[in-house]
Amino acid sequence: MVGFPDIDRSTDLVRNSWQFEIAPRAEELAVTFYSLLFEIEPESAGLFPSDRTQQRAQLMMMMEFLVTHDLHAPETKEQIRQLGRRYFGNGVPIGLFLIFGKTMNYAMSTMLVDKWTIELSTAWSTMFRQVYDVIVYDYV
Repeated sequence: MVGFPDIDRSTDLVRNSWQFEIAPRAEELAVTFYSLLFEIEPESAGLFPSDRTQQRAQLMMMMEFLVTHDLHAPETKEQIRQLGRRYFGNGVPIGLFLIFGKTMNYAMSTMLVDKWTIELSTAWSTMFRQVYDVIVYDYV
């Protein structure tokens, strides 16, 4: 079908780019992500501790989980919902979840530069949208 990403191809693109290009530079990604997030949404900085070392590590563990698990599996969806509940409980507004995916996409694009393609961007955006849909399902 025209206009819709091939699910298997998208999953492969996300997993391969994570394994070979992004995960080896995880700390750089986390620093870049939070820098961009606080530039775009300055008030979000107050949601996180001033020493973000542990927060960056947790972010990369979450990314690893999302990339390596089947997002359609019921047990994975439940873990994603639990993550959402924890964030909502800590005062993270629902709109920040949409900004998260876009900001993470942009952060990765700044790292991969010439390896970042429209197809790769679309694959990551699709994954982030799937996660967003699962997280906000209970709150809409």
